[in-house]
Amino acid sequence: MPFTPLPPAGSYDVRMAHLEGCLIIVTPNLIRRNIPSIHGPFDSLDADVHVVDGEHAGQTFPGMGITGQGLIRRLEPLIGHTPTAMVLGRLTKQPTKGGKTFWTLLEPTDADVALAERTFPNLAEPAATQAPPPPF
Repeated sequence: MPFTPLPPAGSYDVRMAHLEGCLIIVTPNLIRRNIPSIHGPFDSLDADVHVVDGEHAGQTFPGMGITGQGLIRRLEPLIGHTPTAMVLGRLTKQPTKGGKTFWTLLEPTDADVALAERTFPNLAEPAATQAPPPPF
C-alpha cells in the first residue's frame, strides 16, 4: 500500500510575529471560524505566504494561519478570486486608541513591488491563457 510521506515542517514553524516588519505576498485560501481556545473562540484565515525580505526571504509558507480580525476582514473577500488574489504588503502592528495593537499590511512602495517581482518571478508572470478548442 503506498503511503504519503509527511510534508516538511513549514507553516507551523513560522508565525505572524516572526514576520513582523517583513514584506510578504499573501494568497488567502479559506477562513476557519470559531476555533476553540483557552481564551475563547477565534477566527483564522489560512493563506499561502511568500516572504520577500527579512530572515525568511524567499521562503513560502503554505496554509499559514493569519489572525487578527482587521486583517482577516480585509483578506476574506479575496478568497476564491479568479485570477488568484495576491496581496503585497509589509506586515506590521498598528496601535489602537485603547493602547492595544492590531496586525495590518502597509501599502507597498514601487521599490517593494520591484523587490517582490525579483524575489518571486514566477508569481509575477501572468497566468497563461489557453485558446478554446476548435468547434469541430
